[in-house]
Amino acid sequence: MEHMVWIWLAVTFLAVVCEIMTAELVSIWFVPGAIAGIVLAVLEQPVWIQAIVFFASSVVLVVLFQILFRSKKKKGKKNATNLDIIIGEKAVVAETINNISFEGCVKINGQYWSARSEDDSVINKDEIVEIVAVSGVKLICKKI
Repeated sequence: MEHMVWIWLAVTFLAVVCEIMTAELVSIWFVPGAIAGIVLAVLEQPVWIQAIVFFASSVVLVVLFQILFRSKKKKGKKNATNLDIIIGEKAVVAETINNISFEGCVKINGQYWSARSEDDSVINKDEIVEIVAVSGVKLICKKI
């Protein structure tokens, strides 16, 4: 049975190393099961009991974490980013917006941004637009 202690120690070590390398909460769930396996091996329990406890505890921990994580994720509010803040703001067209030729630029808060029109219409230079969305690094605008 002493060799099983070494096997469970190796499983614990590998799970910790994998977790450190990935930092994605992938293998940490095996550590408590492996520690339980060590305890059971020291108590000279059969290997099949050690394996069942290892797998059962790992599965239970993964499922509990998923349940807790989903409930926390649903309760969490979406934090506004700097780009979200400019939605609804007014901007001046610095370069005519033409979606067909992939051209267009607006100036908002002293910064120039690539821009596209919401409805594929051409919006001429110096017109005032409202920012209605952000798509990648482009502002989606509509004529006021």
